[in-house]
Amino acid sequence: MSFTYSVEVDEAYARTLLKRLTQRFRNIRNVAIALGFVSLGGALTFFAFQDPAVLQMLLRTMSVTLLPAGLMLAVLAPLLRSRQVKRMVAAAKGGMSVTLSEVGISSTSAHSASRMDWSAFEHVLRYDDGLMFMRIKNLPMLWLPDRSLVDASPEEVTSFVGKMLPLKHVV
Repeated sequence: MSFTYSVEVDEAYARTLLKRLTQRFRNIRNVAIALGFVSLGGALTFFAFQDPAVLQMLLRTMSVTLLPAGLMLAVLAPLLRSRQVKRMVAAAKGGMSVTLSEVGISSTSAHSASRMDWSAFEHVLRYDDGLMFMRIKNLPMLWLPDRSLVDASPEEVTSFVGKMLPLKHVV
């Protein structure tokens, strides 16, 4: 039994892949931001007890520097994401064919061909629109959107992959 995907690496594919990657690390980022604010609050409390004048100066300095930095980040983040998408599409130069079988995963493109055993992956994440194959330490390895599936239904592929690797459903 085998299933084939004909993956076209276009802007939609690249944007979805980047979205899935950032979803994987969103909790880590949120914890880091929360720890930063807690640390900042502790430092400000410490300086407030030392000298109220220093606290006012720190608050002014922070507002003058953090506000423009936040605005720049809000403007630059979409531009950088768009550039990253264009690079991914240009690097892929077309598409690839990916086949899932009992022996592993084979992929071919205009420039390369490879085969990986199922043991190369730790688990698979099932999203509503595709499968993300994860390597050790939760590093994403391969994104296969359902829209690229050639000869079967997503349910059949999900059932097959669930027999080969641990499967986790992501909402």
